[in-house]
Amino acid sequence: NRLSRWCLGKLIKLSDENIVLCANSQKFLKQQYGADSLHIPNFVEERLVRTDNKQIRPTIARALFVGRVEQAKGAQELFAVAKRLPQIRFDLVGSVCNTVSDWEKPENVHLMGSVSNEQVICFLDEADLFLLPSHTEGCSMALIEAMARGVPCIATDVGANADMLSDGCGVIVAKHDVSAMAAAIRNLEDPELRAQISQNAVQKVKENYTDQNVDKLIAVIEERESV
Repeated sequence: NRLSRWCLGKLIKLSDENIVLCANSQKFLKQQYGADSLHIPNFVEERLVRTDNKQIRPTIARALFVGRVEQAKGAQELFAVAKRLPQIRFDLVGSVCNTVSDWEKPENVHLMGSVSNEQVICFLDEADLFLLPSHTEGCSMALIEAMARGVPCIATDVGANADMLSDGCGVIVAKHDVSAMAAAIRNLEDPELRAQISQNAVQKVKENYTDQNVDKLIAVIEERESV
């Protein structure tokens, strides 16, 4: 809204450096405020990145979502997708919003609740697909972790998702589009395609989304402190 944009403009004028998580934010600052910025995305610890190829099943048996199970995260669309694909188990990991109880839950949707970080990794390693149908995002840690574990990903075109899944690292669909997400899942039934996406995603995380980004942030801070 107008107030938040005015406040952001004031902050930009006060700042020595603007750091953004995705290309969309970088473009926004340039177009709206004429401000330059550095693109330094979120990251995972290098130890979480696969060092071997993920085992790819011949067919898709398990799809995974990690995040708060609520409308803003696209959980209602996930329910609709699951209803169209009853042969696939959909595991939704994360705290569940109260309103979810009012939705019609297909039998193949399993609400797993909140789990530890170690358990999340176990869920990722068992999954054939990772789904992120969010209506809004920044730079999703859940998506980076899924890519790091070599899970083929389908995500909506919000936040940094398109940046992260470009170059053959996953599939982007429009938000709210249940048919597009269901079609994307069917298209990924090809195990060779999933294997290639898996390898591309792991390599992209190695090159762009590991804790080497901490060094970039430290370098920016040290440079500014020396001025």
